[in-house]
Amino acid sequence: MSGKAWELPVLGTQRLVLRAFRPDDVLDFYEIGCDTHVTRHITLDTFKSLEDAGDFVTKVTTNYQDEKGYYFWAIEERSSNKLIGTASFVQWSFRHRWAELGFMVNKNYWNRGITTEAMNSVIRYCFDDLGFNKVIGRAFQRNEASNHVLQKLGMTFEGIQRQHMIKDGEFVDLNCYSLLYETYQKEQSEK
Repeated sequence: MSGKAWELPVLGTQRLVLRAFRPDDVLDFYEIGCDTHVTRHITLDTFKSLEDAGDFVTKVTTNYQDEKGYYFWAIEERSSNKLIGTASFVQWSFRHRWAELGFMVNKNYWNRGITTEAMNSVIRYCFDDLGFNKVIGRAFQRNEASNHVLQKLGMTFEGIQRQHMIKDGEFVDLNCYSLLYETYQKEQSEK
């Protein structure tokens, strides 16, 4: 590397700032992660204490030090400066030019288009800045809201990974979606 530490890029939309986590985000993040309505359909275990949230934020901020980069954004509402969710690369490959996206949003902000707005910003970054060819999204089959978001992002349903994960002791199926750069580019030119 050139001696300069890698920094998570700040992304923005009209209502949101996607930025690196800070130690003072613990309380807002706990509010999200302790809510079983939020965590029942994602792989994150429900926080049982403020310490759980603090440990997670510490892990994230430590992972930012990786010189190869770590893509885990805090979604902050511009008007209140409140952390209201997360956007991330669950996994990614620069060699093969793809990223799998992940997200969660505070229940009090559901049904406002927040997730779609934030993830559109991440998708733009993947295609326009990183030169990726494909973005992937997976959601528990029973998670209607996340499946709907992935569809609103223009992703194509690719199939089901049957009993692919365990959540609360139960095998769950995952719906798999993707968006290719050529499709994204065509949709952008039509706007």
